[in-house]
Amino acid sequence: MLVNCRKNQRINMPQILAQNATNLAVSTPIDQDNVEMVRRLMVRAIKNPDRVATRERINLNFSKLMQACRNEWKSKNGGVNRVPDEIDKILQTTVQAEILSNINRINPSNAMNFNVKDSLDFKNLAIVEKVTATGQNTLILQAQLEGCNRLIRENSDKIEYYLKQSANGNSGKDYTDLLKSAKSRKMELEMTKHHIQATIEETNKAVK
Repeated sequence: MLVNCRKNQRINMPQILAQNATNLAVSTPIDQDNVEMVRRLMVRAIKNPDRVATRERINLNFSKLMQACRNEWKSKNGGVNRVPDEIDKILQTTVQAEILSNINRINPSNAMNFNVKDSLDFKNLAIVEKVTATGQNTLILQAQLEGCNRLIRENSDKIEYYLKQSANGNSGKDYTDLLKSAKSRKMELEMTKHHIQATIEETNKAVK
């Protein structure tokens, strides 16, 4: 899992979110309908989800999520102009709790690396610091098989694209090395798939 944030968020955001969520939760109970709404609004669409490695894209921007929640609440309540303060506090609690829940999916037991890079924020004409934390989790065998199939389809699409571009010969780019790498990955993925399938079969036999 990857979590991206800017410098000011990296330093204080998890602690601030945790403290705010705790403080607000004392007086603002979280409603399951709000939780489901926030989770739905956090999800970003993935193009061709059965043909890419990415399974989830989650928006963790507090301001944008709050605006989306307020807009939806107002729409569901007759198009009112303003969300009542007590409802807004509940929405804030829910959004903060869900953001923190996703951030905590990277923890000391699954953390792999931590990268920092400079990035252009052209909207504000500024250079910002972006941080990426990476975690790695093990998957059950069936989830591994499904993921392997997605990776195979994604890799096949790459090979098809490279072959097409190479055949056209008008891109000005040599796809030889890219093709070689993609075909090598195809072999690795097929071997991995066979191993996972064999392990599943052996596991099923042992259960019987």
